[in-house]
Amino acid sequence: MDSLPEFLVPTVVTAKGRVTEMLPFDKAKIFPCSYRHTYAQRHADAGVAPDALQSFMDHRQLTTTQQY
Repeated sequence: MDSLPEFLVPTVVTAKGRVTEMLPFDKAKIFPCSYRHTYAQRHADAGVAPDALQSFMDHRQLTTTQQY
């Protein structure tokens, strides 16, 4: 995760009143399995057939794929 670029996210800061600043996202909160889930969800949202997505994800059970 250290090699990833810095991700800036809008964050409400109350130290100077209530303002929104772009602050770096804590990379320790990023998990590799999140990328896998996002990949699957985006394909499902795009209408990829469940059996094709099952193959992409290497799921043994179609019911696992159908959760997306």
